[in-house]
Amino acid sequence: MSLSAVGCAADLDLSERVDLRDFGSFADKWRAEQVFLPEDIDRNGRVDWLDLKDFAQDWLWEPPQ
Repeated sequence: MSLSAVGCAADLDLSERVDLRDFGSFADKWRAEQVFLPEDIDRNGRVDWLDLKDFAQDWLWEPPQ
């Protein structure tokens, strides 16, 4: 839950890519309302369509080589 710009917020399993495993974790928390959830990508206290939008923008992200 760092505010650092390093990495990618949608890389929930810290595998250095955003893939189906990250989406599975995201889907498990869909509509959750709780602070400090990694799946709450926009950090507003709930996992909703705004987080899904941000997640989709990072889909298949990999760090620069």
